Parts: sequence; structure tokens; C-alpha cells
Amino acid sequence: MQTEKVKSPFDKSQRSRLLSWSKLAKEKGELRPFDRKVLYEAGHYDFVFIGRLFRLTKTLSALSETFPHLSDDTAEIESAAYRCFLEAKVLNGDLEAEYLLADALCYGSHGLEENEDRALELMSNAAERGHPDALFSMSEWYYFGFCGLDEDEAVATDLLKMAAEGGSIKAKCRLAKWQLYGIAIEEDHDAGFATCSQLANEGVDEGKFYLARCHLDGLGTETNQELAFEMLLELSENGFAMAQTLIGSLYFDGEGTEQSVEEALKCWEEATKAGDPTAPYVMGLKYWVGDCVEQNDDLAHTYFQLAYERGNLDAAYPLGRNFCLGEGCETDFESAYLYLLEADEYGDVEAKFYLARCYYFGLGRDMNNIEAVQHFEAVDESSVNYGSALYFLGECARSGKGRPKNHAAAFEYYMESAELGEPYAQMAIGRAFYEGEGIDIDFQEAVKWFEFASDNGNSKATYYLGCCYFDGDGVPENEARALELLRDAAKNGEDDALSTLHELGFDLDQAPITASPEVD
Repeated sequence: MQTEKVKSPFDKSQRSRLLSWSKLAKEKGELRPFDRKVLYEAGHYDFVFIGRLFRLTKTLSALSETFPHLSDDTAEIESAAYRCFLEAKVLNGDLEAEYLLADALCYGSHGLEENEDRALELMSNAAERGHPDALFSMSEWYYFGFCGLDEDEAVATDLLKMAAEGGSIKAKCRLAKWQLYGIAIEEDHDAGFATCSQLANEGVDEGKFYLARCHLDGLGTETNQELAFEMLLELSENGFAMAQTLIGSLYFDGEGTEQSVEEALKCWEEATKAGDPTAPYVMGLKYWVGDCVEQNDDLAHTYFQLAYERGNLDAAYPLGRNFCLGEGCETDFESAYLYLLEADEYGDVEAKFYLARCYYFGLGRDMNNIEAVQHFEAVDESSVNYGSALYFLGECARSGKGRPKNHAAAFEYYMESAELGEPYAQMAIGRAFYEGEGIDIDFQEAVKWFEFASDNGNSKATYYLGCCYFDGDGVPENEARALELLRDAAKNGEDDALSTLHELGFDLDQAPITASPEVD
């Protein structure tokens, strides 16, 4: 037998407020009479009808719009009413309520505390009873490993297909994307195109968007950039943010339409205002590197933060790098480490290097040479920082940080890094020849590598080169040239160069330092 009434979920103070709001609405002539009655009954009676609880949530929402100063209080009571409504409906066996309550418990929404165990129990039950969106949620939880579940793409795929067959629009859109791009399942452009076409015929904007992508990229059909542009333009004019972002890229690249940076920026700005998480990330990239816009670290950082706040984890790496280097923001190593850690877990190939630097230098966390070596070793060859990672591995081998000291191994790392154009590695090879580390001393080779590195802006190499000229190691002795190089290195922040100048009796100016006259 189903329950029609439940014990009031409101405490004495909340009930008193409900009564006062009913009176206030009547005095001000606001809300419909029935809604004022709903407020009164919720505050007056110890037991309330389940159906009235849901109506109460709508009434409180309307009340907060009419009297904005009450919004905090109404939100608290609205959450209590909604929770009680869902719990009561679940006890009565309501399938939709079971799904909604599970979702709220998983993500801690509507004022509920997160409870993964109960969320999983409820969502599993709803999925077993055939609720399409519950099947979709279970698919998502298995795919990402939410609610204590182990990641399982096979189970996620099976559940997604069941949800799509059950009519879940979200599942159909996700399945189309997976089919088109081979996510978790074998790539099947024909099937993806068919799914997108079905969704488009049903009037689903996301289906129309991916159908346009099919025409743009030739997935399951012939490439037709002009048709793709027209489809995306229609979606964009209707405020579909994903389409606005993509059409901005088409304007920027001149695909399917004439190139127009101005129109591209306008589209991305509109998509950003509409809440799209990709558009601010794209804007951040453009300002970060100065791609057809004036380079601006501050603007780039602001856009990256906005993208991240909207759930775009692609923005985690540039935010971590910015906080690490102080570009567009104040240096904040703790924030840098956390962003980089998240970016690394997300799979960003560039994050690994900067995360390794955090461990190596102790930035935002305790120094950990073993972790540093492991992360430097894990930097992918496709990373723009691969050469730099090899240099740091050489430094670790040279000094015995995180691994046994081995000058020969260090030299091999330096050589591989130098071949990729890393100036620090070029300096390190010169230093190895200069000091005889892992290789026989050869001053001429040392000078050659120091010159390579110095020409590429490495001040440490410029310092070593100055020493070579001063002592005549590998080059004819030339004090004037030596001083010129040492001063250049010192002015670029090389402390050893400044110390050497002072030891030799010189400063950063041209004249030597004269001894102070002795006092009789």
C-alpha cells in the first residue's frame, strides 16, 4: 500500500517561516491563492501530502524570485522538501524518484550529503528496472570509475547501448560520439552517421551538431565543408554553444566559408557567454601564444580558469604551468602542483614534465628525487619538453639524485637531449668535456659545445666559455674576450660569473676593482 502523507521534514523554525511567508504573500498580493495555501499547510500540519512537497519546491522558487532577500532561507527549505519528496516516492516504488535520488546522492546536489554506497544501490536498482537515464548513468560511472566502481569500458558500452535502445537521448548522443571517434568501442563511421541522422531527424541539437561534424570531416559520408558550415550556422544562431565554438574555428581556418578572425573571435565570445567550456579554452590558447591576436598572458590565464571552472580539464595543464612560471598570475607552486597532478591524471602529455620539475625542485610539495626521475622518464617523446626531460635525467644521473650516480649515463642523456636542440644539454656536454665527467677531458670539444649553448642563450655556457678564454683552455688566451663573456653571463643572472669576476679583481663595468688605500 502506497503512502500519501509523510511526517513533516521541517523543524519548528522552518515551519514558522513558511507560515510567515504565506501571510507575507497574501498581504503583498503575490503568488496564487493555492500556492499561498501550500505554504500555509507546510508550516501548519505535522504531516504533509507527498505531492504537495513537490509543489512546495516550485512555490518556494517562485517566492524567492518575488522576494530575493528570502532566497537563502527558501533554498534551505526547498532542499529539505525535495529530499523528503524523493525519499517518500522511492518508498512507494517510484522509478523516476529512485533515479533522481541516486543522482543527487552521487553528486551531493539538492542539499544532500554525498553517499556513494546508497547512490550506487539506488541507481543499480533503477537501471535493472529499465530506467534509460539510470542505465546511462551506470554506463558513465563504469566508464569513469565513479561511486566506488572499477573502470570497465566493456560494461560501460553494454549499458550505454541498453540506455540508447531504451530511448535515452543522452545515451544516443554519447553512443554516436563513441562510434564516430572509436571511444571505448571500435570506430564505426557508418553506424555513427546513422545514429546522428536519427537524432537530427528527432530534432536533437546535439545530434545535428555531430551530423555536421560527419559532413565536415567525412565520417560515414562524403566531406562537405560548406554543408557542415550551414548546419552549424543554423545551430549557432539558435544559441547552441558547441556549434558556436566550432563555427568559430571554421571562420578562423577558412573552412566552408571565407576566413575571418574577427568572426571567429565573435563566435567564441558568444559561446563563452552561453556557458560552453571549450570556447574559453580556445580563447586562452589564442592569447597564450598570440595566434592572430596580441599575446596576453593575463587574458589567457583568465580564459583558462573559466574553462576549468566549467569542467574542461584540458585547461588544467596551462593553469598549472602558469602558476609554476608566474605567467598571467602570481607564482603559486601549491596550486601549480595540484593543477599539474590533475592534468597528468587526465592524460595531458605536457603535464608530466612540469610535475617532474615540482618533485625535482620541491615546488608546491616536498622534494622527491625518485618521483622526479620516474616522471622525467615517463615524459612522452611527442611532448615539446621531451628534450628538457632528457637533460634533467642527465642531471639526476650526474648527481645521483633518485638513481645511482653515473657520469657515462648522464653524458648519453645530454647527447640525446642536445640532438633535440636543448641548450642546457649542449652546456652540459661542454661541461662534461671540460671536467672529464663520463668522457676524457677535451677542451676544444668543450669550447665547441659551450659556443653552441651560448649562441642559444644559455648563460651558464657563456660563463664556462669565459673561463676557457681566460685560462686559454681550448682557445687562445684572451682576457678581453673572457671578461666580455663573464660580464654577459653575470648580467643574465649567472652568479658564478659574477663571483669569478670579483675574484679576478673586476666588476660588471669595464674598469678593474682597485684595492683600497692602506691606512697608516
